[in-house]
Amino acid sequence: MASRPPHTPWLDHLRHDRRGLPVPYINAWGPQTVENTTVEHCPYATQDAVFMADDFDAGPDFTKQSPQRQRRCMVLGLCQVCAKPVPWSRRNLVVSGDSVDFVSEQGHRMALVHEPWLCDRCAHIAVTWCPALIRRTREEHLEVIPVRSAREVLMRVSHGWIAGPLEAQTRARPVAMYVKAQLLRLQLEPATGWTVIEGRR
Repeated sequence: MASRPPHTPWLDHLRHDRRGLPVPYINAWGPQTVENTTVEHCPYATQDAVFMADDFDAGPDFTKQSPQRQRRCMVLGLCQVCAKPVPWSRRNLVVSGDSVDFVSEQGHRMALVHEPWLCDRCAHIAVTWCPALIRRTREEHLEVIPVRSAREVLMRVSHGWIAGPLEAQTRARPVAMYVKAQLLRLQLEPATGWTVIEGRR
């Protein structure tokens, strides 16, 4: 493997880290602390939601997502890396132990995925060059699953509260955190890894 990824001109519009590598649109910049946290109206969740301020001088955190950009990508169908609209014919989701929650509906175990969309070409770049995804691929089972129709997913908003000065306010009235994609036509069964099973809905 080369020390640097191949030239990716479709990523030239992104911010770059100190090595000169493009940073995925979804990445957090700087520490995610209570001091950098606010509650504001989010047009994508259509309600009050958590926002994390970016500190571009501190550099990117490849292990964390910006919640406001996560919601924007999910709702508008943007790729989490290049931030460009992704047609259904090229949409993918990253599925791993860290990115999936489960709900039970009509006797079926349904997966909720919070990793936003990836277009085909960014999916290849991400799993090959992203430091966080490379680490996770080594430590856990991780798959990129194609999602080719709006009929295959249901978008759900997760809610929560924020520690610190906003705790009382957000415990009394939980705010939007992330927008998650519920996989309607696929069941994911955790065993030795993820087994993708065609759903019966």
